Order: sequence, then structure tokens, then C-alpha cells
Amino acid sequence: MSTERSIIQFLEYSTELEAWNAMKIVLFWVLILWLLNLCFCSMEKPTAIDGTMTLHILAIDTTGTLPLNQQLSYSPVPNARVRMKCADYNQSLEFETDENGELVVENLLAAQYEISITKQAPNANLGDYITTLLSASKTSDLKQQLSGVVDTIKVIKLVTSNLVINEIYYAGVNAGSWTYNFDQFVELYNAGSTTLYLDGLILARLANNAYYVFTDDVEVVYAYQFPGKGKQFPILPHEIVVIAQDAIDHRKIVPLSIDLSSADWECFNQLGNDIDGSRSVENLSFIPGTTKNDFYLHSSTDIVLLIKKNNNSDIRQIGQSLLFSVSEVIDGVKYGDPSNEHKVIQKIIDSGYSGFGILRASGRSIERHHPETGGPGYDTNNSSFDFVSLSRPTPGWQHSKEDIIVPFF
Repeated sequence: MSTERSIIQFLEYSTELEAWNAMKIVLFWVLILWLLNLCFCSMEKPTAIDGTMTLHILAIDTTGTLPLNQQLSYSPVPNARVRMKCADYNQSLEFETDENGELVVENLLAAQYEISITKQAPNANLGDYITTLLSASKTSDLKQQLSGVVDTIKVIKLVTSNLVINEIYYAGVNAGSWTYNFDQFVELYNAGSTTLYLDGLILARLANNAYYVFTDDVEVVYAYQFPGKGKQFPILPHEIVVIAQDAIDHRKIVPLSIDLSSADWECFNQLGNDIDGSRSVENLSFIPGTTKNDFYLHSSTDIVLLIKKNNNSDIRQIGQSLLFSVSEVIDGVKYGDPSNEHKVIQKIIDSGYSGFGILRASGRSIERHHPETGGPGYDTNNSSFDFVSLSRPTPGWQHSKEDIIVPFF
């Protein structure tokens, strides 16, 4: 019996020793990983004490829109709005250029900044739908750039729309083992002072294989068109309209979803197996030649376009996609994680991207946000600055400050 007891005690001791050795190994690697993380973080992100970088911007116009300053030998962009976002610290800054188009910002952290420069062009109103804007976008990496270097930024002349895509809800909600995304919607807003008309406008998403192949065209799929050929479907100044994928109360299917039974419009594929969700809601009709599905937005990253066909121009088809001229695009919005970007759009349509921090099945949306008022319709053709991410979709109304979520860069 003593021999058996000794063997059992030895086995128990060996098991405890092995467990203790395994625990020491785990603790050792946890300590190593913690030290490496601390080292890398301290290398990549300086503390506030390290805020000694200087950004010197010179904004000039080469389009002939602004007058030439004979003394300076260039056309400065005075009193332009300069907005900056620090991609490393979730920091937003805003300034204005001086009368010579210059801006000097001191005491900046050594980090990467997105920069947006905008100024309304003289005689900006070109018609009911469009205005002109002097604009430029740039990414400046102060971790690589020497302080004191003057960064000359040339603005371009952009045509912006009074009718804009104001909100996009694309993420869907968690329905247990799958993502419910039949509750997607797009919200339009009339930011102008005159009544506009939705007749014949086309809502579409960029083709999956669109790698900026075309210079003057965009390739689209999931294209749906408003009815009417004249002035049958007005959108009043400062009015919001909601276009639902399916205009039903989705909470009856998934409680975490939203009610779209009061949507103004619904996308309906009259050639497919789509169900007309509400007979009391007007339909956008599927345009033959594209993917024969219900209108669907990618729940992570995509580009949404609002298109107004030029008079008497035919719709061009390429494979199972349609081609439209860039000049026919009223508005376009790019959303998603830029590190996972697989679609590219011309910068005159959207030079940024929105949707920071929004994950698939999160039940979150993106919406335009005026920097001073928080109101709808703010458009500089740069979604990085024009949109905020929301904790919940707000179909038919503008979000409140409490709805905005802090983005994850």
C-alpha cells in the first residue's frame, strides 16, 4: 500500500509541476506581448507632450475662378474652410486660410491627417440642381514630413448637387445566426431653395469590379429608376424622402430591426421574384440589363450613386452592368473600411469615405452632418467630412447629437 501511495503522490506532484510550468510559460509570453505592444504603441503614437509638429498650408486656385494676385504671382484661396482629421487620435480640427490663402497650424502631434479645403465659388448657382465649389482633399503624414515645409494644395472646381443622398442604412441587424439586411434604405434631401423633381432619377450602386477602369464613366449594378417624365414627383426645399428596399415594418420579422412601412418610396423588381411590400408606397422600377435582384447594398463597403440622365441619351450596357457619364451623377457616397477598399470612384464624385466604426449587422447608419448646425444636406464631395456614423438609423428625420458614435480609425 505504501508503494501505491508513493506512486499516486508522485503522479499528483508531477501533474502539479507540469501545470505550474505551463502557467509560467503562459505568463512569460503574456509579459512579452505586453512589452512589445507597449513598445510599438509608444513608437507609433507620441504623447501630447510630443506635439511639436507644424503644418503650413498654401491653398491656391489654378482653375481661373479666383483673381490673380500680382504681388504673390498666384491666385490665393482666402477665407477657405480647412478641416482636419487625425486618423491616429480621433481628433477633429477646423481653421480658415488668411487673405493670402495660407494657414499655419502649430503644436500638432506627429500623426497622419486628412485635410479638406472648401470655399464656395463666386456665382455658384448654376441651376436648380447644382452649385459650384472650390475644393481640395489631401492626406498629410507629419510622421514622415519635416516641420516648416510649405504644403501647396491646388483647389479644383467641383459641381455639387442641391439634391443629395442624406442617409444610408446598409449594415443590417443581427438575426441570430445570420444578418438581416432587407431593412436597408437610402434617404434623399433637397438642400436647395426651389422645388426639385424625382422624375426619371436613378438610384444605383457601383459595380463590384469597378476599379476605376473608366475616366469619364461609371459602371453600375442594382439600378432602379423613379417613374415620371416631367414634374410628377416633386421634392420640396428641405424635404426628406426615404427609399426603402422593402417598405414594411421589419420589426415584425426581426425585433431589432426598424419600421419602414411609412417610407416614401420602395425599390421593386418587376421582372424578378421580388415582393411588392406595400401597395400604398410608390415604386422605383428595376432597370433591365443589371443584376436581377432586389435593390441591395453591401453591408460592409460600397458606393451609392444618384443619377440624372441627360436628355435623349441612351442607357449603355456592358455585360450585366450599365454605363453612365460622370456628368450624369448628381451625387455619390462611398462608405466602408478604406483598408478593405475594393471599389474606386472618381474624386469629383467623392474624394473621401464614410462609415468609420460601422460593422456588419450592427444596426448603424451614416448621415450628412453640417459642422455648425448638425443639419442635413451638407455636401463638399468628401464623405470623410460630410458624414457621421450613427448608433441607429433615422429614416425621415435628422439625427441628434446623442446618435453620433465615435469612429474607430
